[in-house]
Amino acid sequence: MSLPGFENETCTLTQQESDLLPVMVSALLRHIGKDAVISSEEMRSGIKTHLSLDISPARIRKLINYIRRNDLIVGLIANSKGYYVTDDPAEITIYIESLDGRISAMQKIRSQMYEYLQQLLYRNSQLKLPLK
Repeated sequence: MSLPGFENETCTLTQQESDLLPVMVSALLRHIGKDAVISSEEMRSGIKTHLSLDISPARIRKLINYIRRNDLIVGLIANSKGYYVTDDPAEITIYIESLDGRISAMQKIRSQMYEYLQQLLYRNSQLKLPLK
């Protein structure tokens, strides 16, 4: 499923990306613990160097999302430095709290946009009223 306005970034995996999944899973499984973090840029560079593929940062995120949603790597989390695998409950708790904060921020923005849309629709309906 692609998101409106982000069709290229969020479309389903291409065949090339599907073929890349086992390589990414294998590579990510070598990054156990926060001291072994790998950044998106390091992943992109490694893919380009070893496989001659140029993958955008958005598509790396799409692949990571696919890996997580399909339980290809349990415990794959991220911090400001990159991605790593953990089985540490404290690190997973911190990551969940981070996700909750981002969800909350997105819900706030959505609510504000909805209110703005309602104002626009009301204003536009007012403008269309016949003049007397």
